[in-house]
Amino acid sequence: MYLSISIVLSTLLAAAAPTPWPAEQEANKRAHERYLWITEQFKTGQSGDASIILWREWEATTNALTDILDKVERGAKIQAISLLIHMRPERAVGPLIKQITFDGSPVALRRGPLGNRPAAVALIDIGQPAVRQILHERLKFEASEEELKLFAAVVHGNYSGDAAVGRFHIEHVLADVRTQLGEGKLKPPLDRMLGTWSENLERVLAHYDAIERGELYPPSPLGNRTKNLKNVLCGTDSRSTKRGFCLAKRPASTARSEFPMNRRDLLAAALAGATCSSIAGSESSDAASEVSRLASADPSVQSAADQALVRQRRATVEQLLALAESPGQSLSEEIGRFHAIRLLGRHRASEAAPFLVDNILFAGPLPARTVGTIDALARFPAAVSLVEVGEPAVEEILYRRMTKHASELEFKLFAYVLWYHYAPHEEHDVGLIRMQRLLDRTRRRREAAGECTGAGESTQVMEQNLGSLIEMYQAITPDDPHDWPRVGHAQ
Repeated sequence: MYLSISIVLSTLLAAAAPTPWPAEQEANKRAHERYLWITEQFKTGQSGDASIILWREWEATTNALTDILDKVERGAKIQAISLLIHMRPERAVGPLIKQITFDGSPVALRRGPLGNRPAAVALIDIGQPAVRQILHERLKFEASEEELKLFAAVVHGNYSGDAAVGRFHIEHVLADVRTQLGEGKLKPPLDRMLGTWSENLERVLAHYDAIERGELYPPSPLGNRTKNLKNVLCGTDSRSTKRGFCLAKRPASTARSEFPMNRRDLLAAALAGATCSSIAGSESSDAASEVSRLASADPSVQSAADQALVRQRRATVEQLLALAESPGQSLSEEIGRFHAIRLLGRHRASEAAPFLVDNILFAGPLPARTVGTIDALARFPAAVSLVEVGEPAVEEILYRRMTKHASELEFKLFAYVLWYHYAPHEEHDVGLIRMQRLLDRTRRRREAAGECTGAGESTQVMEQNLGSLIEMYQAITPDDPHDWPRVGHAQ
């Protein structure tokens, strides 16, 4: 009797379940085709060719999404920006900065006051590359007060875990500009540019402080970041009727492309619906071809393209991660694992940060010249990928991995990843201040734990590890090959 009742209930529930829309069914089908194709290519020894195809396709898609921002209507623009939030390409920073005041839909992103500024949210997710371009490039030119407030919000969103480090970053750039102004050796046009740059930095700093005080936008509390690095940071503004905003904290930094390709050709192929015929043997397999459908006047077509791109990216990353986690039983499988690890970095997959951190000692079987653009880390593909993933990788290293013991080689690799994360514009002092402040907070937590049995054990380990990491970081000489991490070195 009970079995009959359960059968009836399950039948009713199945009948009541909503049937997926055709667009969702098609997106799921394409994602599954992508999953099967990646598996087949990597397991049949074709990982090298497959990695080139996947990388070029990803690059074509992100380039096309970026270049259509000022060519499409409002609805398509919102969807294109939401896809860039998923993909986080550094190449999108400039166009997104131009769109920072674009009034989008709060419903689309559900992030309160910044929810109707989707470009600002995307820049926060991209992270350090966006912060650097704002502070070092965009602020050299005239900007409206609204733009300056949003620029401050982007910087603050990137440093919501420790706002003092963000303030130091702005002050660091401002001090350099003031030094150049004080020298008085520049001709009038450049001198005026420095004056504008200095004034904008001062205004951004003032807005940044206002955000931290909760007067402009509510500040984002640290919350449970150390327990779950993928938490969304939320805040509430008690002085206004606006809802608090939530900023997904997943910024990152990337190295240069290893497979350069003419961007104009890639864009033309993507917008024309061209395909990589090798992938699943059909046009539906090419993610880049979906970008042109976002510009359609039919909302259902836009939705189908959006879902297809999101699901195909997810399927690609999930399968690459599964392949990277599988220990190779042969040289071809080890090479496939190497390519999977490198593609996770090129796709800036924040989901892969924990795996990459835990497998940073994996030494690639390929010659160093095929690994990437960072010579010092050439033999360690996971380390190169961590640099490309950026901020999510840095958070994994500082907040999670430092709570466990590590070998000397691991410390050296972690230090190099952090060093290259802050290498553009030689802002290594920003990274050093960040680690020193985290060390100070950890030391205070350990002292507060007192003599409670086991209460401060992990904190003590973290304190010791951060101290070692800072020493390694300060001693790095990347131009000296003798200082580079080496396979078998004190593992």
